[in-house]
Amino acid sequence: MHKFNIYFNSSVMRRIIKRIELLAKANWCVTFVGPPGSGKSFLAEYLALKSPRSKNYYLKISCGNLSEVNLLDELFGHVKGAFTGADSDRKGVFEECDKGILFLDEIHFLKKDKQGVILQYLDDKIIYKFGDKRHPINVDVRLIFATNEDLNNREIFRKDFVDRISTSVIKVPPLKDHIEDLPILAVYFFDKFKEEVNAPEMNILDDCFKVLMEHEWSGNIRELQSVLKDAIIRAMEEGSNNITPFLIKEILKEKAQLETTNCNCRFKAEEKPFLSFSPNKSLEDYKREIIKYYYERYGNKSEVARKLKIHRRTVSRLLDGEKYSNW
Repeated sequence: MHKFNIYFNSSVMRRIIKRIELLAKANWCVTFVGPPGSGKSFLAEYLALKSPRSKNYYLKISCGNLSEVNLLDELFGHVKGAFTGADSDRKGVFEECDKGILFLDEIHFLKKDKQGVILQYLDDKIIYKFGDKRHPINVDVRLIFATNEDLNNREIFRKDFVDRISTSVIKVPPLKDHIEDLPILAVYFFDKFKEEVNAPEMNILDDCFKVLMEHEWSGNIRELQSVLKDAIIRAMEEGSNNITPFLIKEILKEKAQLETTNCNCRFKAEEKPFLSFSPNKSLEDYKREIIKYYYERYGNKSEVARKLKIHRRTVSRLLDGEKYSNW
């Protein structure tokens, strides 16, 4: 797990962090409730880091990725001969996480009978492998849950299951409700992602934060993560070490177009013409416009010079408003 070193600006997130730190010391199950992409997994990981079990196994399972057929097998394992193809005994994630923490995300995808199985474990602290009801196995697993659904929705959740998991509920707000935390979150995830792709020299220019703050973030923190990952890769593809406001705007525009067209393929947004023609403009004016366009895009004079195959001094002089006739 990545080192968590964020100090939030918003009072709502400070309260949440304080509560997580208190709950981390206990062995109770905790349930995070909030809209998709709001950071439930992120906060569950923080709870695990602050827990006395932090040095033991931590595993996240998304219930939405498991079919009804293999759910029990994935959670509890199976014995040899339990079904066709079961050639040997297999441990499930509960056994793998013994003395550790298991994070069950998207629990609204659990059918009510499977909620009953989880409830039984919470009450008895024992499991049964799939295909064997005679030999109970004692396991010590701390459970963390997350959902974007209302826990009071009886069409989705059993009341007894909710009563058991709602002792410690943490409601996670959408990003727009604590937008003042965006710069801190952006820097945290930017540093994390550039480390993952071994790009230590990568920088995000200060002007990018103004662009990020003005966005609506309907996809919450998950959308922010996606934008930052995309920006890092595109900058690397272009041989640049700078994330610029131009690049952020371009990515946000493309993602908006993807949402509008409901297209599953990557859409290349058309680049706007960067020259505005006027009979009153001189050749120097057009040169300066080209330089400014590329400088907005790459945020680095040396990079602009390399892309346009001109001297860096030419870039500097044109940006500073000087006439320069050698290009």
